[in-house]
Amino acid sequence: MFVSSFAARAYIERTSSVLRDAMVSRFGGSAAENLANWQRAMQAILVAPAGERQTLVAVNNLANRVDYLSDQQNWGVPDYWATPAEFVSKGAGDCEDYVIAKYYALRTLGVDGNKLRLIYARAFFQGQLVPHMVLAWYRSPDAEPLLLDNIDPRLLPASQRPDLSPVYGFNEEGLWQGTSRNASAPITQVQMLSKWTDLQWRVKAEMQL
Repeated sequence: MFVSSFAARAYIERTSSVLRDAMVSRFGGSAAENLANWQRAMQAILVAPAGERQTLVAVNNLANRVDYLSDQQNWGVPDYWATPAEFVSKGAGDCEDYVIAKYYALRTLGVDGNKLRLIYARAFFQGQLVPHMVLAWYRSPDAEPLLLDNIDPRLLPASQRPDLSPVYGFNEEGLWQGTSRNASAPITQVQMLSKWTDLQWRVKAEMQL
């Protein structure tokens, strides 16, 4: 079902020359600069004395610097989940691309995957209800999650985001209703499952370059 997607070796934080060249071939010379800038920023976060919350803020801010662009504009399709290497190299993405990049960056920085969950939600944005995705971090299994978001860059508890209605959350371990880490019945048949599994396989392939 789910793919164990994290490797001890850093992913785009220590880009192999083969992966870098592949991104440059696809997206042009700016990809190398974008990757290098991301790597320098990640290294600064890694060596800075900070608690986990400060690391969340730093990664949230780093990813949110990337330009927003819809999948239709960016990839020519209605919905595409970019790998972090694609997102950083191209220098643009939409909500799920921000979340995926933040998730992998935090895993690289040592944050336990069980504390993280990608949350699919409905957001009230610019006067209408739109599909959206945020990253949730749980200090403990029963704690209220803090949300990392590109719409509202502040690190806020879920209860302080009335504009968001969570539908389900997922990580490498499974898929659950809402934001609860203790939901009794995981969702098993949703489109997100195949997209998330496919994304993890593509990341694993990039890690091997």
